[in-house]
Amino acid sequence: MSKEYETLQAFITRLRGLHQDAYCAFKVFDQLNELRAPNIVGEQQAEEAAATMSTYTGFFTAAERALNLQFLITIAKIFDYSKDSLRIEKLIHFAEQNQAKLSVDDFREFHKDREYIEELVAKYEGISRDDLLKMSERLKQVEPIIKKVKLHRDTKLAHENLKKKKVEEITYKEIETLLDLSHDMLNLFSSTTAHSTTSYQMLERQSVEDTKRVIESLQAEQARDK
Repeated sequence: MSKEYETLQAFITRLRGLHQDAYCAFKVFDQLNELRAPNIVGEQQAEEAAATMSTYTGFFTAAERALNLQFLITIAKIFDYSKDSLRIEKLIHFAEQNQAKLSVDDFREFHKDREYIEELVAKYEGISRDDLLKMSERLKQVEPIIKKVKLHRDTKLAHENLKKKKVEEITYKEIETLLDLSHDMLNLFSSTTAHSTTSYQMLERQSVEDTKRVIESLQAEQARDK
């Protein structure tokens, strides 16, 4: 088995771990905001949730700041520009340079203990040049968002600049765009080179429902104390 095939799979696993961290942090952060949004949950429920969070403001203020930092700085890692960092663009370049070493034989040896391996081997095609070109094009399309995230990282998240700079805020839609893009690309890599994909539906449900249950538990405790 080629070292390059093994390295690619390790890169995919590491980037998927970063993506999962960013995704879960964003979903919890988003749910906390939704619970206080009258246009989403209704005026009464929003007021009750806001009152509960205000009662424990020391915790929720710190938690929301930490969640915001977590998903922003982790997304910055996934789409970094540094040549020495592991990032989506590095994954594309690595696959381009080593396509011949991502062969069906490498796939078979790496997954030799996997169930139905011969059926999977028969269907293996690997990642195509066209796939890689399309991913590079999609990265170019979101470059303005990536640059905005990098600016936030360099001026607010990872550094405390001596001179404060006013930077344009990153929107929910932009964060969702980058999370969706990295999810699509990582799934394309893993589906074409390892016959596997990852769904985040369960993680989303867990993040959202657990956040709701935390608020509901605090509200129940408050009701008992009255």
